[in-house]
Amino acid sequence: MEVIVKTLGNINFCTKFKKTDHLKIELEKGSTLMDLIVAIEIPSKNIPYYNFLINGKQAHKKETLKDGDEVIIFPAVGGG
Repeated sequence: MEVIVKTLGNINFCTKFKKTDHLKIELEKGSTLMDLIVAIEIPSKNIPYYNFLINGKQAHKKETLKDGDEVIIFPAVGGG
């Protein structure tokens, strides 16, 4: 299955996004968001600092992806 991955903000530690802000990634049917995170080589230490949306809705890492899903990755924002 194919998933579209887009980024907002800086995820420069992930070499797959050095020259683009979106990718089409092939995954096995039944793959989860965590499988995608591993496939695009986001270091595990950085995962807590990013938010993930699937088709515009906040997603949990155990959520199953479907063919054609759009995943958006962006840095968590804090402040006060």
